[in-house]
Amino acid sequence: MGGLVIELDRERAEVPLEGLGPPSRWRGLAVAVVALVSGTVLVAAAPLPGSRLIELARIDPSAVTTMRMTDSMLVAVMRDGGPHLAGYQLADGALRWSVPLPLDSVDVQVGGELTVVDDVVLLSISDTSATTRTVAMDATSGRELWRSDLPPVPGLGGGGRVVLAAYLNPDGRPGEQVYRGTTGPWLPLLLRAVDARTGRLVWTYRVPAGWQTALPSDPAGTVPAGGFVVVSPNGQGTTVDLGTGAPRASAAIDSTAVLRRGLGELPTWLTLGVYGDLLVLVTVSGGRPVLAAYRLGTLAPQWTSTVSAVNVNVSRCGPWLCASDGHGIHAFALDTGAPAWTLADAGHFKGWALGWMYDEPYPVDPDDATLVDPLTQRVLLHLGQWRIPEPSSTGPVLAMLPERHSNRTWLGLLTTGPRIDILGAVVDQTLNNCDLGDTYLACVTTNGELRIWRYAP
Repeated sequence: MGGLVIELDRERAEVPLEGLGPPSRWRGLAVAVVALVSGTVLVAAAPLPGSRLIELARIDPSAVTTMRMTDSMLVAVMRDGGPHLAGYQLADGALRWSVPLPLDSVDVQVGGELTVVDDVVLLSISDTSATTRTVAMDATSGRELWRSDLPPVPGLGGGGRVVLAAYLNPDGRPGEQVYRGTTGPWLPLLLRAVDARTGRLVWTYRVPAGWQTALPSDPAGTVPAGGFVVVSPNGQGTTVDLGTGAPRASAAIDSTAVLRRGLGELPTWLTLGVYGDLLVLVTVSGGRPVLAAYRLGTLAPQWTSTVSAVNVNVSRCGPWLCASDGHGIHAFALDTGAPAWTLADAGHFKGWALGWMYDEPYPVDPDDATLVDPLTQRVLLHLGQWRIPEPSSTGPVLAMLPERHSNRTWLGLLTTGPRIDILGAVVDQTLNNCDLGDTYLACVTTNGELRIWRYAP
């Protein structure tokens, strides 16, 4: 990529500098640092030479609730003038369609989320009292395709299919969304797969009350989901195919911990999920808590590995499986369960950014944010006051730096190296209200204005 590239691991200086200058502790090195970074002395308050952000549109404030990009469109939920969904063409920012939503403003405020599956926009409502929990619309035209009383399961859409699910209240009405990666309420669970464009039923599966369900829990795009596992009160596990809804395998598993009741119908939030082609759950062996893994296709035991507590939080972390106990992080090889590495102090750990651990200090701390190699524990990149609002292991990763004593915010892309590739500076920008694609960037400003840019290579 062209433009200004900042390789922050060469110096601990913050660049762009305060008003384009380094932090005070480095100000004496300003000339050397700037020369190192770009070979050009930057003037305070001047725009970066050759800014790569090409603004396409500024859309009047319209109380944007949420937004999502498709390949060619930006779709946003608006509240002003009544809840409506608007589609903007990314190439020129032109409004292509706007349709009212069959929701009231309370539904939207309580929690409306957008996902895109095969050019179908899914608006899900997390308010359990809403009768409509999903509205599907064509991303190109805004035409409503279908509705459902069940919300979609995040990360399980694809291949022309959408999986919807909710726990059922005692009156039979859909209630809470599903729990992924942990045990859920002791209530019946209804799962339904439908065609993404037509809403036509593909399969339905009902899990009885008193059972537990292990759903695919990898981040979206990491590993294609192949199935889920239901566990009966007597410890019998059954793998259910996500494509057909049909049982694939059944076997007894060690469900001692995950079937232990908590308070009434409330979940115990113990580890129970599908990661890649493994069912992973927490149990107790020899009086010690362990993670146990079973092959998804057969439910044959694969490995066990000791963990610090029965209530550890388990998630994917790059190619490993990580268990966090609130103090440290312990990583295990996904195929064998062998210990890979340990992070003793995880207080500032905020997520994974292109395979590196992103460590962000508390707002009152003067320390730099950093990217850390998990295997060596070595800091690869000192980010200074740059922040990564949404760390991700896939796709482009946006970094932001609010400029001191100014309303400008610098934007950049985290790239291999690692380093930050500067895009340019914008005004009135918050740190957590942008959507980034491979070519386009859209942000909502502090005054509610929606702005769309194309970033040049």
